[in-house]
Amino acid sequence: MRTINKELILNAIRGFFKDPVRFFRLAFRELLWWVVRHIAKDPHFFSTRVRMPIKKEYRDPFKMTLGQWLLYHQIDIIGLKCTWMGVCTLKNPCDAWIYQEIIYEVKPDVLVEIGSFEGGGTLYFANLLDLVGKGVVISIDNNRTVYNVKHERIIELTGDSSSPEIVNKVEDLCKGKTVLVIHDGDHSRRQVLKDMDAYSKHWLL
Repeated sequence: MRTINKELILNAIRGFFKDPVRFFRLAFRELLWWVVRHIAKDPHFFSTRVRMPIKKEYRDPFKMTLGQWLLYHQIDIIGLKCTWMGVCTLKNPCDAWIYQEIIYEVKPDVLVEIGSFEGGGTLYFANLLDLVGKGVVISIDNNRTVYNVKHERIIELTGDSSSPEIVNKVEDLCKGKTVLVIHDGDHSRRQVLKDMDAYSKHWLL
């Protein structure tokens, strides 16, 4: 066990109070020299002695490129692990927070959700409207095979969101009301433009 050099510590304290700038400059130089010495002895010093204490399950993401990490985060984290009341949402929690801010500010009579998947986001919006005390959610999706939620504020419409049949039904349900449209369906350029053209003429998108 190393013994503590009291005189060295006292000199360091005196040096700090006498000239703090010079003290930190010398300390930084000594730290830099310490790093150089250890790297010269062992090029893998930081990977084996510093980074390795990180848990194994957290190491792989450090080896990814930015593009790989974004895909991993979008598919494995947001896609598989983000739920509302046990139901998959496919929504970033930060986005969900912003949604509640907008919903509280707008207080829509109708919230149109384009793309519902399992329905976690749909149920989240319905629960937010419960807290606001008004409004319904119109859930539009062309595939209900995995959709699995029920709530008195949710109205389900199944079909192509940009088809005249669906758009006309939505218009009938929204006449004279404050409407907020949230697009989270087919993200292809063509479909998004079609939906924006169909819904942005009358309502907040």
